[in-house]
Amino acid sequence: MTIKNVSVPKYRLHKGSNQAFVQIKGKRHYLGVWGTPKSKERYARFVAELAANPLPTLPSTHSDDESITVVELYAAFHDFAIGYYRKNGERLPGLASWSSTSSPPWLSLNVALYKIQERTKVGLATARVRGRKGGRPRMQPSELKVLLAKRLHGDETIEINDICKTLHILRSTYYRYVTLRQSPQVGHS
Repeated sequence: MTIKNVSVPKYRLHKGSNQAFVQIKGKRHYLGVWGTPKSKERYARFVAELAANPLPTLPSTHSDDESITVVELYAAFHDFAIGYYRKNGERLPGLASWSSTSSPPWLSLNVALYKIQERTKVGLATARVRGRKGGRPRMQPSELKVLLAKRLHGDETIEINDICKTLHILRSTYYRYVTLRQSPQVGHS
C-alpha cells in the first residue's frame, strides 16, 4: 500500500506521558498508551485514513523557481494575522495600523538607523577637518614593550611563546612589534 506524496508517519513514544503518537506537519496526534493493542489499532486506522484522504498541501502563490521578498512575506503574514488574531470577534488594534499597500512598520526603524549612520559619518568627517583622528593611537617604536620585544627577539634561546607570555601580548602583536621600524623624520635628507 503506497500513499501518494505522503510518507507514512512513524509510531512514536512520548516519553513524558508514555503515550503513542504520530506527527504530521508539526502536529502531534496522540493514540493512547504506547505499546498497547488499542494504540496500535488507532495507528493503523490513522494510517489508513491518511492513505484514503491525504492532508492537503498549502497553496503557493509563487512557483518553485520564483523567490519571495521579505516585504511580500510580511504582507502575507499580516493579511493572515488580521483574520486570525481576534478578541471577541474584533481585530486587535495593532494589526489594523498597516495594510499591505502602505509601508511596513519596521521600515521606519530602518530609516531611523540610516539617519543615525549618516549623522555619525558627518560627525566623523567634521572631526577630521578639525584635525582629530579617531581610534587607538599607533604604537611607537620607542615604547618600552616594543624595545623589550626587539631585544628578546635577538636572543635565540628564548622561544616566541615565552616572550609573548612575559610581555602579555599576542603572537601577532609580537611580530608587529619586531617589524616596526623607526619612521623617517620629515625634513631630514
